[in-house]
Amino acid sequence: MHALVIFAANCERTASFYAALLGGSPTGDDTFFTVHSDSAEVHVLRIPPEFLTGEPASVPPLPRADVALKPSFEVASLPQALARVEQHGGVSTDRRFSDENYEYVDVIDNEGNVIQLRSSRS
Repeated sequence: MHALVIFAANCERTASFYAALLGGSPTGDDTFFTVHSDSAEVHVLRIPPEFLTGEPASVPPLPRADVALKPSFEVASLPQALARVEQHGGVSTDRRFSDENYEYVDVIDNEGNVIQLRSSRS
């Protein structure tokens, strides 16, 4: 995968979330941002007006768990990444697991998208 595209009601806030999580800085305007990091590229686009419900976003965000995809990002440190998630309007979940190489945790971004973070066990 070359890049992830995310639709958001608040592009700037969501781009700032991913920039803080992945390391990098967002570039763009209020309808389209790009976040480049060493490990990922995320494009944040404003949700088209016809799809906005007019309901205010909840805090913490309600998870959008009924989608067929869940992006996964590798981070250097899960504890540091989880702190950044909370600092930028996201939520950590109790869904954690590990295998012989990685530790994984699901988090919810500031728009309600469920994403997975992983960190090497070594």
